[in-house]
Amino acid sequence: MVTSLSPQKLVLETLAKMSILDSNVNFILATPPLSRVDLIFSHLVQWFGQKKLPVVRQFALVLLANLAQGDESLGQMIGEQRMTVSLLLECLEAAEQAACTSGGQLVGGYNPDDPNSLSIAMLRRAATLLHCLSKVPSNRAAFLPFRDRLLYLSTSEYVEPSISNILMDMLFELGKL
Repeated sequence: MVTSLSPQKLVLETLAKMSILDSNVNFILATPPLSRVDLIFSHLVQWFGQKKLPVVRQFALVLLANLAQGDESLGQMIGEQRMTVSLLLECLEAAEQAACTSGGQLVGGYNPDDPNSLSIAMLRRAATLLHCLSKVPSNRAAFLPFRDRLLYLSTSEYVEPSISNILMDMLFELGKL
């Protein structure tokens, strides 16, 4: 499979790798005006939703997760993006469903034959991002329609234990409403 290397993909990869260090997150976000950061989050959520571009999808997830852990206001901005919670939840559900149909415990949902599958580390980032978003009081209402699905995932035998723990912590926090 041949993929084209675009400046957009290079920038996304660079930002994702830079965001791994907390000290770099400030540099990434130091680009006024704030509406530009909101636009970046909008694009990242859109790219995460594009299953046909797995590398872009993974870099978008890494960047979103790292930025959300940096500051509550960023978590609020990410949570305000349309479809963020549902896309992250769908990602986890797809991995759980793949493990369920294969009859084994979730091994990250990663399937070498399926380029759209995510590794256990990526699924953990998705769960961590959901947890960060759920800690923001203004985002909690976005989780209400999904509590049953989150509960199912957190108790599923096919979900890796570390991911289940993150989801259970999130449900506990949401239960404090």
